[in-house]
Amino acid sequence: MTKKDDGLNRRKGSHIHKKRSLASVRFSLKCGCFYLGVFLLIGLLCGYYFVLDHHDVGNWKNRHVDSSHEKSARNSVVDTTSSRRFPLFGSAAFRRTCPWVTMPQENTPQTTNETTRSCTIYAVPKPNGSEGLAEWVELLAIGYIEATLKNCHFTLSYGPNVDVSQILIPVSSHWNWTLPIPQKNFTCHSSRKCWYAKRQPSNILNRNNTHMRKAMDQEGFVHIPSYRHPFVYQIYKSEFKELMQRLPGFDLATGFACAMGALFQLAQPRASQFQPDLFSYILPTLRNTNENLVLTLYVRTGRTDRMASAELKGTAMTYDVKKPNPTISPQFIDCVQQIETKLLQEANTTANNNKNAYQRVIWLLISDSVPLKTGAIANYQGQEAAHGGIPRSILTTTSRGIHTRGARNPSTADFAEGVLDWYLMGESDAVITINLSHSFGTTAAIRTATPLYSCHKQSQSTVPLKWV
Repeated sequence: MTKKDDGLNRRKGSHIHKKRSLASVRFSLKCGCFYLGVFLLIGLLCGYYFVLDHHDVGNWKNRHVDSSHEKSARNSVVDTTSSRRFPLFGSAAFRRTCPWVTMPQENTPQTTNETTRSCTIYAVPKPNGSEGLAEWVELLAIGYIEATLKNCHFTLSYGPNVDVSQILIPVSSHWNWTLPIPQKNFTCHSSRKCWYAKRQPSNILNRNNTHMRKAMDQEGFVHIPSYRHPFVYQIYKSEFKELMQRLPGFDLATGFACAMGALFQLAQPRASQFQPDLFSYILPTLRNTNENLVLTLYVRTGRTDRMASAELKGTAMTYDVKKPNPTISPQFIDCVQQIETKLLQEANTTANNNKNAYQRVIWLLISDSVPLKTGAIANYQGQEAAHGGIPRSILTTTSRGIHTRGARNPSTADFAEGVLDWYLMGESDAVITINLSHSFGTTAAIRTATPLYSCHKQSQSTVPLKWV
C-alpha cells in the first residue's frame, strides 16, 4: 500500500468516524428529548394531583381515593369520590379533618398498639334499658374519645344476643372492638381496669351541681360532649376547652363523625342477609353523587314505641288497627320540596351551565311504619322533582320498625334492621326530619356531618340547622 493510499484510507476513516460520532450525538439527543418529555409529563401529572389534593384543604367534605394499603380496610363500594360527603377513614382528607384520631402506622404489627394499652373502655346498652340505638351510638362516641384520651383499648357490643359483626366490622385493626361470641365470659370491672362508657352530665344544665363540680375538680377529668341531642341542647365550645387542648385538632362539629368513621364500616357481604340489595343497589345509588341528589326523609310515627310498650305490658298492639294506612302530611312534603328546589337551584348555579347538575333525585324514606313507606312509593314514585323536571325515585328498606331497647332483649336481626336504617341515612346530601327530638335521625345525620333540616309543622326551614 502506497503512502497516498494510506492517507486516503485515513481520511475516509476519519470521515466515517465523524459520521458515526454525529449519528451517536443525534441518537443521544433523541433519547434525551424522549426521556425529558417523559419526566416533564410525570412532573405535570404530579403537579396536577398535588394541586387537586391541596385545593380542597379548606373543604373537609372531600372524599379522596384511598391509597393501596388504606383500601384494604374499606369495602370497595365505599371508595367513591365526592366533594359533598364526609371523608373516609385512611384518606388524606380524613387525616386533615380528624387529626386527633389515632391512625395505624404503616408496616406496624397489628398487636403493637394493643399491647401498650393497659385499660379498657366498654360501650354497651343497659340490659333492661328503655333506650335504643341513639343512646348506644352516643356511648360509642363518648367511649372512643375517652379511650383516645387515656390510650385505652375500646370495645363495644349490643348485648349478649346480638352479633354486631354480622352488620358492622372494625374499619382498622388499630381499633379492633370486637368481642368473642358468645360474650358470657367477658366481664368489665374497675378491678380489671375496665370502665363502662357513660354519658356525662352537661355543664350547661348542671352549673350548680355539687357532684359535677367535684368531678370537674378531679385530676385528669376531661369533659366529653354528649351528641345525642345537639339540636335540642346546644353544645358550646367554651365547655370543652380542656378536651380540645388534650386532643389537638378536635372539632366539636366533626367529633362525632370522626369517631364513627374511625370505628366501623358495613360488613360486606354479611350485612346483605338482612337487606338483600344493600350492596348491589341501595349503596351504589346513594353514593352515586355525580348523578343523584339524595335526600333522606325521616318520618317517625311512634308505632315502634307503642309496639315496644305493648310487648312490655303484654297487651295487644292496637295502633295498626286504629291507623292501618298512615300517610305523610302534605305540610311535610311541601317543606321537603322547598328544600329539594333550593338544593337543585344551588347545584345548577354552581355547575354554571344550561344543563341540570343532577340526573335524578332520590328520596330515601326511613320510617317505623311499613304501610307509610308503601303508600309513599305509590304516591310519589316517578314524579318529577319540584325544579328542573328531573325524575324522582323513592327508596326504602325492608325494615319492620322494630325497637332495639335493651328491655326487649333484641336479636341480631332486630339490631340489623335498626342500625342499617341509621347508617344509610348518613349516606345522603341532606337529612330532613319531622321532629328534632327524635335522636335516631339527628345522630344519623351527624354520623357523617350531613346537613340536617327540620320540617316540623311549627319549625319548618330551608336552611340547615346549626348546633355548635
